[in-house]
Amino acid sequence: MKTLLRPLVCFVVFAGLCAACTPPEEDVHPKKRSSRSDNLKRYMPKAQELRALEQARSRPVVDGPLLDAAALKEFLPKSPDTRISAAVSAQRVALQNLVREEFARRAADKIASLISRFGTEAAAAAQSAQTPQELAARMEELNARYTEALSAASQEETARGWGLPDKGQSRLSKQDLQAVFQRLSAELERDYGALCAKKAEPVLRKAADGYALVLSSVKTPEDLDEQFARVGSEADEAFARVSAKYGDPALTLTPENAAALKARMISAHQQVEQSFEKLYGKDAVLQTRALFERYLAGAEKLFAAPGRLSAATERLDALNAAYREEMTALQVKLNEDLEQKLLAARIVRPL
Repeated sequence: MKTLLRPLVCFVVFAGLCAACTPPEEDVHPKKRSSRSDNLKRYMPKAQELRALEQARSRPVVDGPLLDAAALKEFLPKSPDTRISAAVSAQRVALQNLVREEFARRAADKIASLISRFGTEAAAAAQSAQTPQELAARMEELNARYTEALSAASQEETARGWGLPDKGQSRLSKQDLQAVFQRLSAELERDYGALCAKKAEPVLRKAADGYALVLSSVKTPEDLDEQFARVGSEADEAFARVSAKYGDPALTLTPENAAALKARMISAHQQVEQSFEKLYGKDAVLQTRALFERYLAGAEKLFAAPGRLSAATERLDALNAAYREEMTALQVKLNEDLEQKLLAARIVRPL
């Protein structure tokens, strides 16, 4: 029996010793396990970066205009167009001058009449006076009377600013305003386009009617000034609404304006270049510049002779569209070239 148990005891002891000397599972090949962890830490960010670049290449770098056409509106006149009220005001001044001139003429006629009557009476006094003393007394009386009359006439002219026009003056002023508005309509067509000028005709007619109504109804010169100002202000407000809806203003760009717009385009394209360099490398940047130079040349021609806002907007939109399409086509080509390089790198070489 002892002979049978001895081999069993030895086996149990040997098994215990082996179990005691066996390292834990996590300590098996520690160097190999550490190498896998390091590789993950080292290459995972790179893989994520490559994945992000791949996704970025699938999206267009240029997805909008380099220069939005709305930027052209920045160079339109900022102040409201007040030519209608200015025309009404100018006609009011012309009417005032007409009334004053007429009053001055009448005053001059009155003074001339007084002087003439004085001369007549003085001659009569000289012929009828019997003695020098009588003549002196009558001349003194004449001088006093006519001096007072002339002074009163002069004071009346000085004190009077301007009075209400008569019917003839009012009729002439209305006719003059109609002629002014006809010329103004041609100016509006030149500056805002034919459609806007056509839509503004009712505004001009209403202003002319309002001018005539004021002339026929007010009772004092002060009321006349106030009501003329109202007519002009209302016409300006009405035209502002018309021009905002139908206006196609002529656009004029100074060299400074054009330089500012060009600088915006260059700045926007530089951002595009940075994106292309990140996605495709520096060689791609050179290809984008050739496309941008064509775009910029077209823009410079536009800025030199923009024409009306609608035409300039249409031309700039076309330039932006062409630039975007050419940049997208270039991006497609670069993606295809990159794919070919990747395919060539994956070819398995024979051992």
